[in-house]
Amino acid sequence: MNSLTPQEILQVMSDMGFDLTPHPKLPNSVLDKRLRDALNASQNRDGFPVSLDPRNLPKWPMETGLDGRPLPNGRSVFDAVIRVNYEELSEIHRAEREGREYEALPHHVNALWDLRQVVMYLGRALDKGTDWLPPRGS
Repeated sequence: MNSLTPQEILQVMSDMGFDLTPHPKLPNSVLDKRLRDALNASQNRDGFPVSLDPRNLPKWPMETGLDGRPLPNGRSVFDAVIRVNYEELSEIHRAEREGREYEALPHHVNALWDLRQVVMYLGRALDKGTDWLPPRGS
């Protein structure tokens, strides 16, 4: 069987959902290994643990009760998941020193930043009592 060209490997990897640069500076042997590893992983999917079902997890000790009063052992989900990297923290402090409001990155510029924002939003929604998971057995 003939080997795939680097462009063909990139196309196959792209079709599998991998985001690689269009003109990588990787040798063919590295591209071949990445494709082999991806194909092997996809064939062994049944060997991976089943996905986590959040309905099977214990309830989070909510910050407030349904009446809005603080609970003694409660904890804010938002406070538990909030994360700021060093660069972002530096920008926040610089904005404070200059007497201006910190302007966060716009959406869709940095995927990890966007993911952090989504997780923090979900934490805030849970703190407010939002429940979007269907009940067990439905």
